[in-house]
Formats: sequence, structure tokens, C-alpha cells
Amino acid sequence: MACILEFGLDKKPPVLDRPLIAKCTVELVPSWIPPTGGPYQVLLPTELAKATHTIYQVSAFEPIASPEVEEKRLALWKKSKATNPDFCAGVTIVLLDFEIRGDPERVVVSVPISDTMIGIVKEGAGFTHSVGSEVRRKPYSVPSCFSVLNHHIRSDEGNELGLRLPISVEFRPILRVD
Repeated sequence: MACILEFGLDKKPPVLDRPLIAKCTVELVPSWIPPTGGPYQVLLPTELAKATHTIYQVSAFEPIASPEVEEKRLALWKKSKATNPDFCAGVTIVLLDFEIRGDPERVVVSVPISDTMIGIVKEGAGFTHSVGSEVRRKPYSVPSCFSVLNHHIRSDEGNELGLRLPISVEFRPILRVD
């Protein structure tokens, strides 16, 4: 949904002649948030000890405007279209460039944007969430998409998503505790 909103795909026809590219920055943060603050406050050593795991959280998302697509990305885009030609024939494909803060490696993932997803964004129902016994709606926006995603990752205490890692010495330099 964030890709649809960021690129305005709900307001224009599909982009079929090239991939759209966005950079998605993720960070390792403590899985435990002190009750007095957010995940980015300075954690005292006693508080950091309570965070037995780190989790990935999306911290930034931005389109990459590039008139020319490098060969490696172009090959991934073509492969994505060829792998499922019936589905990908008339849809925009976004290449998400995942960058982990503090790590020079990147992972690029191909995301086809279906008409169904565009329709959901156009309907504009928004996300629903509970606050106590009250159910509230949060309008679709890029920040709200990542807020919901980050909350989902944080709530996965059983690590079914595989996005929790034990805190170890090698993660401490890139663990955001500032």
C-alpha cells in the first residue's frame, strides 16, 4: 500500500515499461520498549538487558528517481514479469531496495502491485485498530502503512515472521538506542 500511495498508482495507469524503485531503510531496534518512552530513547544498561531480542523496523521509505535502470535491477524486473506472466502482464512492479542501517549490503525484492490492492487504497477505508474497547480507523498513508507493519513485527513474540534476532555483541554497534 505504501508503494501505491508513494508513487500515486491509485491515480494513474500502471507503469508497464520499467520498474519503479524505492529504498526502504530498516533498523534493528530492541524488542522491549521501556514503559516511559519509545524505541529510540537512550536505554540504560539495566533496561537494555530486558530487551533479549532485536527486531527489524522500517524507519524510512523513499522513491528512487532514476532515468535509467541499472542492468541488475532490470534483469530482476524482467524475471518477475516472466515468472508469472498472467498476473504481471498489466501491473506495475516495484523493486524495493531494503537497506539495513549500518550494513552495506542491500536486498532487492520485486513487488507486483495488483489491481485489487489499488482498489483497496482507492476505497480509502483505512486501517482499523483498537484502543481499549474502542475501534478506530487510521487513514491510509505511507507512515500509517509502516506503523501497522512495525506494530505487526513487534507483536510477533513467537517469531513466526523470523524478524527477531537474539541480541549479541555483533548487533550492538548497529542497534539503535539513541
